[in-house]
Amino acid sequence: MEFPFKRLIVIGRGSVARECLKIAENFFQVKGELLFLFGKSVEKNTLEQIFEKCYNALIISANNFYIFKEDCVKNNTIINYHNALLPRHRGSNAHIWAIWYDELKTGITWHKVDCGVDTGAIIVQKEINIGSATAMELLQKQHFLAVESLEECLIKLLKNEQTQQSNEKTEYHFASKLPNDGFLDLSWDDAKIIRFMRAIDCGFARAKVKLSDNILRVIKFSFNEVKIDFILENHITISILRKEKSERN
Repeated sequence: MEFPFKRLIVIGRGSVARECLKIAENFFQVKGELLFLFGKSVEKNTLEQIFEKCYNALIISANNFYIFKEDCVKNNTIINYHNALLPRHRGSNAHIWAIWYDELKTGITWHKVDCGVDTGAIIVQKEINIGSATAMELLQKQHFLAVESLEECLIKLLKNEQTQQSNEKTEYHFASKLPNDGFLDLSWDDAKIIRFMRAIDCGFARAKVKLSDNILRVIKFSFNEVKIDFILENHITISILRKEKSERN
């Protein structure tokens, strides 16, 4: 297959970006470039200089938080992996919000990048049952599925098989926002407490609790059929008898 672009570039972080580069190189039989965002090979403030000189490249955005400038979008073909079933949960931390909103399913989307954010035409979508997964567990499943479906995405891209997103108005999530601003409310019912703790178990944030005039972080959380246990900062422990269990008894 003749490679229809001048350059192959993968931009992103972690094993997702590295695996996507391998798959794309093997698919097109060309040598690609990896821009490892926030890594040693490239820093964010140099990306605009790189992309200013980029024309007719295929850019694969995989686990990437850089927002492409308009000229880069117009001068190149860019596809992006987003960890939700667009148009739902545009923006950041989609896996966290899917759990918090008690959704049964989420998934991944490979889509064309346009001048909006997560608004481009859909190339491939795959569903995942959320079940009882934490945010970290769900994100790992999404990463795996994104890598697994990249080749299908590339085939459809070359065939120009894509679907415009619906005009459904959906919430956009900013990176700085967390459910309930990251605060656990101990007056919530059992299911909501557990759902919140699953959502906040994302690897980069800890739930917070207001006790009197103090704000304390939750260090550890566990639950069983009888109670929900928390270990907070300063070795403070809290146990809540599960309402559903006590009502059955």
